[in-house]
Amino acid sequence: MANAFNFQMENSQNPTQSTNDIIVSWFWSLVKPHVGLMAVNMRGRVDIVSEHHAGNYHNPIPYTDREDYKSPLMIRESLATCRRAGRVPGSNMRTELPLPSPDLTFSIVSNWASFRPPAFKEEEEDKEHNESNLPWNSNGVNLIRHLPIMFPARLTKTMPKRMSFLVIFSCGNEDIGCVLMAPQRVIDEIDTCGIVQEMIAKF
Repeated sequence: MANAFNFQMENSQNPTQSTNDIIVSWFWSLVKPHVGLMAVNMRGRVDIVSEHHAGNYHNPIPYTDREDYKSPLMIRESLATCRRAGRVPGSNMRTELPLPSPDLTFSIVSNWASFRPPAFKEEEEDKEHNESNLPWNSNGVNLIRHLPIMFPARLTKTMPKRMSFLVIFSCGNEDIGCVLMAPQRVIDEIDTCGIVQEMIAKF
């Protein structure tokens, strides 16, 4: 994680990488999946879909090989074009997804932290707005955790052993949390690296 932040700060020509870019690159570099899938909200990324359209417009971007997720910058570039940005080493050819095989490992990432509303300041309230138009986090309401609801017992029984996943969510105005299922070696490394400030639950 520290290396990812240093990479961002030392190269000012790189576009700013988000927390999502850093965490996804860091997590997949630990897991090393053959195929990574990141759910992306297509609103605002394609011309025909905006925030005013109802429905689920999420679509996964597939990543493969470390060239696709070796740095937060690669994740950021892929989100700008909605396709992986990696290149085959020694050439300018894009990476290719592997052929189907029972030995492939997969990892899925979804980011819920962007659902967090902006901090509400009472002095910024437009007096012409009626109460129904105010954001839900006005009037002293604060977001504590936007915790994904899932059933770990079912997941551990039905999820393939060669699959991992990570859900990033908001824990208030600044902090973020993660729900993850991954190989034990990855869990052990995360436990010892010091990135986790609080364990909400373990299963």
